[in-house]
Amino acid sequence: MTLSPNASLLRHPAFAHLTETGRLALEDGVRFLRFRPGQQLTDARVLPSQVLLIMQGQARVLVRDRGRPTTLEKLGPGAVVGLASLLRTAACEDASASSELVAAALPDGLVLDLYASETGFRQWCSTTLWAAELHALT
Repeated sequence: MTLSPNASLLRHPAFAHLTETGRLALEDGVRFLRFRPGQQLTDARVLPSQVLLIMQGQARVLVRDRGRPTTLEKLGPGAVVGLASLLRTAACEDASASSELVAAALPDGLVLDLYASETGFRQWCSTTLWAAELHALT
């Protein structure tokens, strides 16, 4: 049995405890995007207008070390990109696809609505650490 993309999305720990209203909003607002290797997912200088949940493929979070780009973290299916920047209202994630990648794209307004109204989602956000956010604090 193959799960639909929406069913896979709802199994992610961030969304597993949404209310029926939250589930419907998520299913209504999500769209799926494809990225080519090297294509930028987020820019550490720009606050994202969407949050990406990697469904298939790999990505890298990049930082500058002595002026040269360096991989801070490798990301795969289930990784969330852009949420740390959105919640802290300061861009901190520079991520690019390192393989063909499919991501669920959630508009920023939807994510902020879920954060305000969905206890399970808000708790998941509050207990998750992102390497890019930690690096930005150094």
